[in-house]
Amino acid sequence: MLTLVTGILVGAAFTATVKPSGLCDRKVFVDNPQLSSAKTQRSFDEAYTGDNAEHGREHNSVASNLSFPLDGVPSPYESAIRFRDANEAGSDKVSLHSYHLMYGPFLAPYLKTSVRLLEIGVFDGASLKLWGNLFPNHEKIVGLGYGVGDAVAKDFKKELTSKLSIYTGDQSDVHFLKQMKVDLNHEQFDIIIDDGSHVPWHQLFTFEIMFDTWLKPGGLYIIEDVETSYWDGSRPKIYGYDIINAGMGKKGSVVEKFKWMIDVLNRKFIDSDPAFSIFTSEVDHLVSHIAFSENCIIIWKRSPPGLETEWDMVAKSNNANFSRKRKPGVLRMFTRKTHQEKLPRGKHSILSRLATSLWIFLFG
Repeated sequence: MLTLVTGILVGAAFTATVKPSGLCDRKVFVDNPQLSSAKTQRSFDEAYTGDNAEHGREHNSVASNLSFPLDGVPSPYESAIRFRDANEAGSDKVSLHSYHLMYGPFLAPYLKTSVRLLEIGVFDGASLKLWGNLFPNHEKIVGLGYGVGDAVAKDFKKELTSKLSIYTGDQSDVHFLKQMKVDLNHEQFDIIIDDGSHVPWHQLFTFEIMFDTWLKPGGLYIIEDVETSYWDGSRPKIYGYDIINAGMGKKGSVVEKFKWMIDVLNRKFIDSDPAFSIFTSEVDHLVSHIAFSENCIIIWKRSPPGLETEWDMVAKSNNANFSRKRKPGVLRMFTRKTHQEKLPRGKHSILSRLATSLWIFLFG
């Protein structure tokens, strides 16, 4: 948890120090010699003596169970630079969106691990090559490319290598997603990146399905291209889909929906509704942290390996420690209903589907 919180704080500082050249001031991110791994370990050893010895043994046990090592984790600066340099195939994640700056620093703990990564939306495959370069020790990289009807039947799955697979389907089709999950043997991922249709309700629909059972505890879920949630012009469309009621403060915005996540994370302090949720499934109760950056949202799943017991203790002590004069009452029902509304879906006509398929055939 300390690693995640530190990542969020440092990541925010990272984004704020962008130079005109697009790079960042390295001095901000050079490791402090006083916090080197050797000295840090010595400070832990000194702290965990006497009355603290038992807590020290607990700390060491937790650290040994982490899915990534505490020592040798690249700095946020190094992670962003590695992200940029891994883009040999020319993905627009770097050239257009600068995601190496926006969420690249948060990938630092995973760079040296046997990561399992799923990306929704693979276009020309350039980003899959980027991930392969960025995570050289990866266990598995899976891509999901758009397709419907015969395309799914014909190209449901392609095994490009023993560590790289591509599925063809629709991220908004629950039946396809169930089929894909079964084919994956229900194995979970460390990182899931949604670079799919960019349609706000698709982004929310896919998150609600995948965050719970597709993402590992402690995993990272990233939604790219949330720009569509701000498109408040005249009848905006993307890939043949209508963007309905988007804009600041509007109900068609996935960004507005996730802003309420701040209240979900602090729900135990809400006297009228300590179990507040913005999803009927309450999948948001699995969220531990959330961060917003340019054109993306980054969400962490609670209970990383080694911290499950502590997270459970926090959840169980909520009512005991913060149950002052709770008055849930009738109003809670109406408040929940308002916040749990689905995003408007719009239309995707046959003509639009044909146009989308033609576009993918010519340029995809």
